[in-house]
Amino acid sequence: MRAKALCNVIIYSAAVLYAAAHCVIVDTAGSASKARGYGMGADLGARRDGSGTAFQRDTTVFSQTSLSAAKGCGKTHMQADRKVRGAPGYDPVLAELNNDIAASIEKMATQGAIPAAYPGTLVNITFHQVNQDGAGPFRCALDEAATGVRFAPDALKITNQVPGVKGVNGAAMLDAML
Repeated sequence: MRAKALCNVIIYSAAVLYAAAHCVIVDTAGSASKARGYGMGADLGARRDGSGTAFQRDTTVFSQTSLSAAKGCGKTHMQADRKVRGAPGYDPVLAELNNDIAASIEKMATQGAIPAAYPGTLVNITFHQVNQDGAGPFRCALDEAATGVRFAPDALKITNQVPGVKGVNGAAMLDAML
């Protein structure tokens, strides 16, 4: 069951694999457990009542960094900001580091925050859209080994798409279920 659960945490984090950015997975739930999870890098104590940079420190980004969508589980906006000279925590070497998958999984496991889903059932994912370019449409990939290395693109069918065109819609500070 733990291996299956570890796979599920990658599913949840990979849901933003092909998104432009500026959204964060704030809740996940599956049919096989009562556990509630969240996206890698998410800070559940972060304020969600604004749309500026201060409110997107824990959003996972792909297209705005050197990280290809086909590799890993992204990096948080805070991590990417380390590359900006003068930004808090400025460190151009650390800025290139991706979300630490093993550490994230271990943290979630310790917290009991790894939901599981039975095959063929739905996984509910709630995104918090920080600003207008944190929208859909989304595509979900799956890494069955839970390593963040080998994703099967479009392996998961999305039944409730988040509105948007190329990652943009008119909303901000919105919670949407995928």
